[in-house]
Amino acid sequence: MGDPTTEKLLPLIDAAASVGCEYFCIDAGWYAPGEWWDGVGEWRPSAERFPEGIKYVLDYIRSRGMIPGLWLELEVMGINSPKLKDTDDNWFFQRHGKRVKDRSRYQLDYRNPNVIAHADEVIRRLVEDYG
Repeated sequence: MGDPTTEKLLPLIDAAASVGCEYFCIDAGWYAPGEWWDGVGEWRPSAERFPEGIKYVLDYIRSRGMIPGLWLELEVMGINSPKLKDTDDNWFFQRHGKRVKDRSRYQLDYRNPNVIAHADEVIRRLVEDYG
């Protein structure tokens, strides 16, 4: 259960670099303060976890000779995601007229062009804004 913060990650990044790692991926939780499991879906960095901004940590990874990564699970949206306000039922798989829910998360339906556009925008933002 990921609990990444700038403070926790910097020593891990140093350790990974010292043993020759080529990649360093920041695990789940980078996008939400505290409990993050059922709030997943907007994919914006948590200011509480990364007070200097997540780009600071990503740039630090690069400075240590590694390629940074961010964990994503783009097929789901948590039942408490702030992004839900921008969706409707047709964003999600449904069974008997109700959204399919698995462990406090709805399953996104990529047959919907709005879901594809959302995922495309998340990837665009992460790549262009954070490198």
